[in-house]
Amino acid sequence: MLAVVAFGFSISQATADASGCTTTSGTTTCTFSGAGATASVTIPAGVSSVDVTLVGASGQVGGQGTNYDINCNQEAGSPGGAGGQAAEITGTLAVTGGEQLDVVAGAVSGAMQGGPGGITGEHPDCGGFGGPGGSGGGASSVTRHSDNTLLAVAGGGGGGGG
Repeated sequence: MLAVVAFGFSISQATADASGCTTTSGTTTCTFSGAGATASVTIPAGVSSVDVTLVGASGQVGGQGTNYDINCNQEAGSPGGAGGQAAEITGTLAVTGGEQLDVVAGAVSGAMQGGPGGITGEHPDCGGFGGPGGSGGGASSVTRHSDNTLLAVAGGGGGGGG
């Protein structure tokens, strides 16, 4: 459920206005991680490209269902399905010194958002109920602040079935 957005650029004495950025040997690397982390980064003068790695948030596992035996006694149902894995992308983006980039690290909801499962079972008066589906993960992205142009995005994983 952790999403990471990292990008770096090279220039001597490079600076960035976002926390999470460090400069070592002339290369500035900015890493933003955590559920829904957002930041803005101003590209230093003289920088014409940035290398990015984006990872979306994985989907949440689905909830466990409830079953009833032939005598209508409640028992544990099947566990929910696993959430889907998120996308990870890497690439190089063309930028202009002085422009601002907005960065978002994808998040997943803490609550299961899927609908309840259907009724099943052998006895006409009691059956079982599927668990709720898991929430899908959010995308991680980089956009150009001036015109809100989406420059790169890594999708989140789908939620698991209940």
